[in-house]
Amino acid sequence: MNTQLVESLVQVILSLSDEERVLLGEKLSTASQAETSAEPQWTEEAVAVFLSLGRNAVPGRLKNTAVHHDRYLYSNPE
Repeated sequence: MNTQLVESLVQVILSLSDEERVLLGEKLSTASQAETSAEPQWTEEAVAVFLSLGRNAVPGRLKNTAVHHDRYLYSNPE
């Protein structure tokens, strides 16, 4: 897994309130159990939690992230 992606996920999780972290943990626990079934199990509540991550995102620190998205995510840091 890409280390920058992991760092970004950690930043987002750390920005959540305690209640949101608990809810996310519950949903992730449910999602990992659903992984064993043939079809993904996305409930409306799980989708709402996922979408809230974008609405409550921590502002980025990189310039022109939309323009240089792939380079920021997949290139080696120099």
